[in-house]
Amino acid sequence: MELIENEYSHVPVWNLVTPYKAYRNHHFYEKLGYRKVGEVQPNPDNDFKVFEYQKVLRKNT
Repeated sequence: MELIENEYSHVPVWNLVTPYKAYRNHHFYEKLGYRKVGEVQPNPDNDFKVFEYQKVLRKNT
């Protein structure tokens, strides 16, 4: 993740989604500075959800 963020350091905001039961993913992304910003249930007839995460990069100028 750091390699990608460094390669594209001009990108100010990073977004991703991960399954709600992927607890290890949640911990991993939060450890890297991502914050949970939402939940989406793609199919209302199914209990499956995804969590939306976002990381805002701030550059020192």
